[in-house]
Amino acid sequence: MKKIDIIRAWKDDSYRNSLSAEQITQLPTNPAGNLSEDEQNMVTGGGHPVSTNPDQKTCGINDRCEER
Repeated sequence: MKKIDIIRAWKDDSYRNSLSAEQITQLPTNPAGNLSEDEQNMVTGGGHPVSTNPDQKTCGINDRCEER
């Protein structure tokens, strides 16, 4: 299996689910773990810079913004 296919299988649930059982057994372990796309979207970190402007909107998980 080519490196690009391995990386795609790690990142794309739909692509990984389209692989045969034999192809899946050939995949090396994902160094980032085996998170689904939904789980990946819930990972936080490297957030927005903190602002001292009290009128600025702050954004949380899934870009839900709220007024301060």
